[in-house]
Amino acid sequence: MISIKRKDEIWNAIYAEPCLLDFNTLNTEELSFAIGIIISAGSRNSFKKNHFNKEQLKFLQKVFKELLETMK
Repeated sequence: MISIKRKDEIWNAIYAEPCLLDFNTLNTEELSFAIGIIISAGSRNSFKKNHFNKEQLKFLQKVFKELLETMK
């Protein structure tokens, strides 16, 4: 279970401008939480064009590609 403090840290890192979250440091539960935030915020166009750096975008593209594959 993720503590409220840790959830706040993840949330704040995602919404920082630019994003400060290092996805490689997250465990599975934290990553799931972070992806949920990103999907929700992204659907509301909450992020600016360069919010995520190249490394973060590469990681997110991989995650979303894998997610789409599981939905087939």
